[in-house]
Amino acid sequence: MSVCKKHLSDSHLREEIVTLYRESLLTMEQVAARFRITHHTVCAILKQELSPNELKRLKAVKYSESKTGDKNPQHCKRPPNFKGQCHDGHGYLTEIFHGKRYFVHQIVFADVLGISVENFPESVVVHHIDGDKTNNHLDNLALTTNRGHIAIHQRYIKSEIDYKMRKMTMAEAIKYLTSKLN
Repeated sequence: MSVCKKHLSDSHLREEIVTLYRESLLTMEQVAARFRITHHTVCAILKQELSPNELKRLKAVKYSESKTGDKNPQHCKRPPNFKGQCHDGHGYLTEIFHGKRYFVHQIVFADVLGISVENFPESVVVHHIDGDKTNNHLDNLALTTNRGHIAIHQRYIKSEIDYKMRKMTMAEAIKYLTSKLN
């Protein structure tokens, strides 16, 4: 695109562009769209009419305003050192504990067992009974071995057994699974 000499020489248009740019939060592109002229023409007019410092200051204000709310690229994102709970990308919630990120379900069960989550044994797994990886209430968590956890998930094959097991309490499911092993 190029600069239109006709628009550059129109003093009334130049005055309107400068006034609108100074008094609103519109960017150069938005001002150009409002007057149906090219961005390059607006840029040339503003460079001629405004001092370099004023133009720089106005650009900075408009840029910072353009990055507020939903337009901010970091909107609804959390930094890696966020202290609260956040998703790990696989559906589980994590939280920072003593400078390191741990699964919330492990933190909950470690607290119940009276041990530090850092000392949580790798040979045991915390299973979410209802299948909701974000439901970390103690009544939804079950402690099992790696092998037992695999066995539980193998039972969730799409079948009548799967349907029955989802409706069972944890005690009934454990009783059912142990009766099938014999």
